[in-house]
Amino acid sequence: MIALALISGLGGLNIVNSPEAAAFFEWTGEKIEEAREGNESYKDINFEALAAAYGTIEGNYSSYGSYVCDRDGNCGRGLGRYQYMSYRQDVRKLLSATKKGRSILAAVDAGMGLNELSSSHPLDKVFTPKQQDELFRGAQKRNIEQAIAEGMEGDRIIERIGQIHFGGPGSTIDGGASDIHNRLSLKTYGKKLKQNYFLHCRRVDLIFFFSIKT
Repeated sequence: MIALALISGLGGLNIVNSPEAAAFFEWTGEKIEEAREGNESYKDINFEALAAAYGTIEGNYSSYGSYVCDRDGNCGRGLGRYQYMSYRQDVRKLLSATKKGRSILAAVDAGMGLNELSSSHPLDKVFTPKQQDELFRGAQKRNIEQAIAEGMEGDRIIERIGQIHFGGPGSTIDGGASDIHNRLSLKTYGKKLKQNYFLHCRRVDLIFFFSIKT
């Protein structure tokens, strides 16, 4: 029966419509919903899967990004799993609260090289995973609200919040603007995030399934 559940969860095969199968999948669905308690979502978007989807593109909790400047002259590096820029006020407020955090900001602001920065200032020890995740959830809720206000529905919400994350709240919907690496545009970033999101949604369901205790 576990095999049947996995096949169903991955959308691969239709299961014979029998009372036994129906009862099993009803039980499975109830158990998965119970296991999901405490796994935060917003507007039906699963934050665990969304965080993993961003991490696949951006990096990990220790990651420093390239040194870049925006159109307003703000310069810095993306920090951590979600690559929030070091010049963001919410990021600076968190890091400025500790001596080591202020040291990281000073090093980034001064343009310290990536290798030296990574070895001398381990990011996840100061800008902790918990802090990064809390910042992420707040920011993504705002992005989701913006996407919905712009008329996005269903899968398009995922694409649009990726674009906002990548290019900021003023970014053009499905725009062609790219970053310093020219690997992804606003449009392709959104599509990649959507693809990763639904992949991780399936993995989350499998994790929940195997965590069930009967």
